[in-house]
Amino acid sequence: MESSTPRPSNPFGFTSLLLPSATEIADLRRLTRSGISPQDPSKLAEAIQAVTPEIERYGAEIEKFQTELNRLVTERSSLILYAGLGRSALAPVQRIPDEMLVEIFGWCSPSSLYWVSDEIDRICFRHLRDLAKVCSRWHHIVMNTPKLWSRITVNTHLWRKDSSPSPSQLLLFLEDALRRGGSYPLSLDVDPDHGDDSLHVLELFSRHAHRWKDVAIRQYCHNHILSKLSGNLGRLEKLELGGNWSEFECFQNAPRLREFDFCGTPSGLPKIPWGQIQKGSFKKDRLASSVSSVISFLKLLTNVNTFTLSLDLRGQNPPDSDSMVSWDVRHLDMPLSVDHSLPISRLMDSLTLPFLTSLSIHPTHVTGPPPAWSSPHFVNLATRSGFGQNLRSVFIHVWATDDELLQCLEALDSLEELQVVDCCSDVGEPVQTVITDNFLQKLSRVSSDSATTGSTTLVPELRRLTLHSVLDFSNASLRDLLKLWSMARPVSDLSREEWNEIVWVVSEGGSNFEYGQSDGYRQLQ
Repeated sequence: MESSTPRPSNPFGFTSLLLPSATEIADLRRLTRSGISPQDPSKLAEAIQAVTPEIERYGAEIEKFQTELNRLVTERSSLILYAGLGRSALAPVQRIPDEMLVEIFGWCSPSSLYWVSDEIDRICFRHLRDLAKVCSRWHHIVMNTPKLWSRITVNTHLWRKDSSPSPSQLLLFLEDALRRGGSYPLSLDVDPDHGDDSLHVLELFSRHAHRWKDVAIRQYCHNHILSKLSGNLGRLEKLELGGNWSEFECFQNAPRLREFDFCGTPSGLPKIPWGQIQKGSFKKDRLASSVSSVISFLKLLTNVNTFTLSLDLRGQNPPDSDSMVSWDVRHLDMPLSVDHSLPISRLMDSLTLPFLTSLSIHPTHVTGPPPAWSSPHFVNLATRSGFGQNLRSVFIHVWATDDELLQCLEALDSLEELQVVDCCSDVGEPVQTVITDNFLQKLSRVSSDSATTGSTTLVPELRRLTLHSVLDFSNASLRDLLKLWSMARPVSDLSREEWNEIVWVVSEGGSNFEYGQSDGYRQLQ
């Protein structure tokens, strides 16, 4: 190694003049591989001795630059942190109030009730634990907001002995949630099986009965466990039950209970303070009970304001009902499965609804067949109940003809809102259209003294019309209806909410009807 070999100067630090060249390194490699001794061992030994201080000097230089590098890295990290925190401080999410974040966090729970993984995540409150990891603020909100831990859904049909976490561990998670919820009112949705796991879950929830506010128990089980509820339901406002709860008395003392939903048979109803109920629903299983038993149940609802009566009456041939009820309900929704007119006729013959203001009659399922209909019996119900004076809103989706529907509308002089649906069955099945030329023409007919007001002779107070149609009518009929409902009003008044309005027409394929594609509407424009 020649120490006199010139080296380029390094303005940033030390560079040894004894650095070997690539040729010198290659010569030493060949020598070590050949097994031959160097020609001048003493010279090589001197070179090794000369570079040893240089190596030590490099170590000192590296240590000095490493310290400087660490300083630069640390300072850069501080600037990155500052910029990141600044951007976070300016982010819109920082301006969201804690109360709104609590509402958003509450929507993050898994919604599926049919997958084991979702059941585990829901009981472990995994969504909350993940949100708590985002930042210290979110962690504080999640861990210190009892409301977030007080809405619990459990389906023990999905619990497995060999799952991870095990049922005993899931119970520990439920206990943790109840502890974090403190004294906040509880919302529970429990679908229990008949195993020991359900027993433990209901026993755990029963210990917190004083917190129950909104509770659903999908099946009846474990009477001796639920008997602990008696006298502890001072906060209960809404109750939903399924199955057979006959003679169960623990819900009788619930002073705040106002809403009750039930799926089962009238004979399976529990004892509750019926006079307090203002809103509710009843869903009857197919062929499980008679029309008269349903009517007997309705007699209990003396103060109800809004009710959903869902009945499956397919295959029933009920006799004349000897049970009648005058029911003060104001808003009635009736999802029905009826394959012939006799059951619905018996039902309508058994009811008097003197205070009814809104009525919906439609299939039990959106894609299901429309219920059978009996116009004469509906007209009798309307006359007996005074629908002509009180009924303001009707949604009707039944298996009827246009003339039958028009016959019903003749009894509804005070009707302000009407929604009608054509009957569309599956492919290859018959279609029963009620929104026809005849229907639209009768709806458009005006008397001589109402030609300037837009009032029709059929439904003079109608203000809002919604049609779901397979478009089995002519453009001329639609044009006449649009003319009546738009030209009879001054343009300046058309935006007023109380004036007549056509909301939508839906084609057979389900897509929105494009007014611009209608020759009749273009002529109207």
